[in-house]
Amino acid sequence: MSLTAQEVFPRLSPHQVVVGLGLPVEERDGLLFTLLPRHPEHELQIDNTEFVGVTYYAPKPAYSVFDFLECYFGSYDEAINHVIREYFHRATIPSWMLSGIRDQLVQDLKDQRDQFDDILALSIPFRSQSTKLSRPRCTVGA
Repeated sequence: MSLTAQEVFPRLSPHQVVVGLGLPVEERDGLLFTLLPRHPEHELQIDNTEFVGVTYYAPKPAYSVFDFLECYFGSYDEAINHVIREYFHRATIPSWMLSGIRDQLVQDLKDQRDQFDDILALSIPFRSQSTKLSRPRCTVGA
């Protein structure tokens, strides 16, 4: 049975990752926000279990901890290396086993992201044909 990164590191929180990387966090109305790595024009809300795009036009509507780290480091390989190095103590399996399943974790994350992107792409033709099928663009002060 193969394990996923989410199963091996279920308690790794978005806030913990942002703070661990030393990234800025802003609090507004009781919610926490940070910028999307490599895309500072996009802001993400730091939820308990994921990062949520603040606007409808964010590159992706949501990011797992691992997707966020992939954006920060540039690859799932480096993201998993970072998690294993920094958060091995939060794993649900013994730390000595992590290097043995590392490649499996990376491949599973890539497969999950590809599947998510494929599903997300299905909505593009519908949104371009009717404004009733999409949310309006958010505007400041509206």
